[in-house]
Amino acid sequence: MLIKSKSRSFKYKLIFSFVVVSIIPILLMQAIAYYNITSTMRENTKQLMNMNLIQTSKSLDATLSVYDNLLYQLYTNDDIVKLVEDVNKEKDIAVKFNQLRRLLHSFSNAKDGIKSITIITPNGKTIYYDKITASTLKSSWLDKGVYHKQDIYNKVSSTNNTTILPTQFAAELGGQRYYLFHIGHRIIDYMDINKDVGVIMISIDEEVINEVCNDNKRSAVNEKVSSVNFILDKENNMITFTDKDLIGKNINEYLDEKEETLDNRYIDLVKRTNKTDYESAIVNTLFDHVTGWTIVNVADQKYLFEKIYSQQRMTVVVGLLAIFVLIGIIIYITNRLSGSVGRVLNAMKIVEQGELSARVEVDDSIPQEILMIAVRFNKMISRLQELMEQVKAATFKQKEAEIRALEAQINPHFLYNTLDCINWMAIDHNEYEVSNMINSLAKILRYSIDKSNTMVYMHEEIDWLKQYIYLQQTRMKYTFEVEIDVDEEVLYCRIHKLLFQPFVENSIIHGFERIKRGGVLTVGVKDNDKNILVNLADNGKGMPQHTVNRLNSKLQSIENEDSHIGIENVKERLNMYYGSDADVKIESIEGIGTTVYIEIPKL
Repeated sequence: MLIKSKSRSFKYKLIFSFVVVSIIPILLMQAIAYYNITSTMRENTKQLMNMNLIQTSKSLDATLSVYDNLLYQLYTNDDIVKLVEDVNKEKDIAVKFNQLRRLLHSFSNAKDGIKSITIITPNGKTIYYDKITASTLKSSWLDKGVYHKQDIYNKVSSTNNTTILPTQFAAELGGQRYYLFHIGHRIIDYMDINKDVGVIMISIDEEVINEVCNDNKRSAVNEKVSSVNFILDKENNMITFTDKDLIGKNINEYLDEKEETLDNRYIDLVKRTNKTDYESAIVNTLFDHVTGWTIVNVADQKYLFEKIYSQQRMTVVVGLLAIFVLIGIIIYITNRLSGSVGRVLNAMKIVEQGELSARVEVDDSIPQEILMIAVRFNKMISRLQELMEQVKAATFKQKEAEIRALEAQINPHFLYNTLDCINWMAIDHNEYEVSNMINSLAKILRYSIDKSNTMVYMHEEIDWLKQYIYLQQTRMKYTFEVEIDVDEEVLYCRIHKLLFQPFVENSIIHGFERIKRGGVLTVGVKDNDKNILVNLADNGKGMPQHTVNRLNSKLQSIENEDSHIGIENVKERLNMYYGSDADVKIESIEGIGTTVYIEIPKL
């Protein structure tokens, strides 16, 4: 029954090894490739969207600069300055009004998008030419909504810079709704630049800005990417948007406060107002320092990633096919290997029952390594038969004497030589990890056996501990990491052998039990004047408090808990070596980890 269990274990270990070597790397590579491609594409998309916003900002500034140049011509025009001054002095007001309107009319045709030009004097008189109403008596926007001429006058005349008024609804005429934004400047008389002459405003159709946004919103990577651009001023008033009803409104009133981030609120706003269903939307924003406006872009990446997803699906299909093929190969190879091993095991089972005539059948189907084992097994059994015949003639005492003689020959020197021989055999077969483990085991055995009662330097004990931990890490497939920090001042202090090993073993065997990854063992050795402080900590499963209390108790011993016999043994050794000068304290919390504090005299 034991042989059958081992046979099954060998077969499944072979399958597991093949899976680790072949299938898992394929899956891992696919996952890494998927992550890298997706991350790269998202980053590239974000960069392209940012470049798009920069281009939009530049186009916006260039467009507004044209109107700003026209505004400059207006507020520095000598004829306009002279006529407005005459109006302020109330000289032939009707005549001056008509002359100003004709001038404003001529300037209003200089650039598409201009819907009105308005002059406001210090005493509240207004002269304008309005294309929307086609009236000289009624303005399409002034004194409507939030824009009142006195407020506008105060705001524009208080600065020597161009003032931009955000977009607002102006008028509805012939079923068409007009939304205007305005740029204004105080009128300057260069004969007396501080003179308060008046202000002049150019009212521009919001469609001018909307066209700038729409011309630049397509991605350079994929023209099918659906996106929406809109502009906000510093107070979050909407300057331009696809839904005209929101233009001029403060969007804080329309954002869903349930969304955690501002980007998500923008996406929700676009979905609701444009009745779109962006599956994977991203938001990019850019602040325009010239206008003080913020350009917002909300884009759907669905079309951009469609081809990537298609390629990934193809990769998954190909990967699955490759996995199925590999599984078939794995099953074939493992069956062949396990079948060959099974022959040897069956022969061993027969021999175990006392039938020394059993032999392993060998043929060309057996792999070379198993064939060598089978041949040598057959030779060994043949030799064993011969020995058994010889042994039968000997008495029990002779047998016992021979066995004792053989046992006496297995001394440490023989053991070290044998391990060295096995080590070179492992190197010959390129089994370097096995070689490292054998070297570490040999060092551990030599250190443990040779003069076991002597004292050693701290650096020797630490070097031995590293070898021991390396073997444990290898055995447990590196499910835990180790951090060792030793003060240089204590490296040549002398201590008794193997004081720390039981605590380290307890952390590894019991603390990291059933932990597949993420275990951390910390070993710290610090100089504390006349003493050495040793700190052994792990983030394993910890111990119940009642166990910790009993381990820390100097009056009680742990009964029926084999896992802590080594700890009790070390506590007794410390007491024997150092007496009351040594101390051990254990702290542990279940689910968090265990820390052992050891204090010994510095020798």
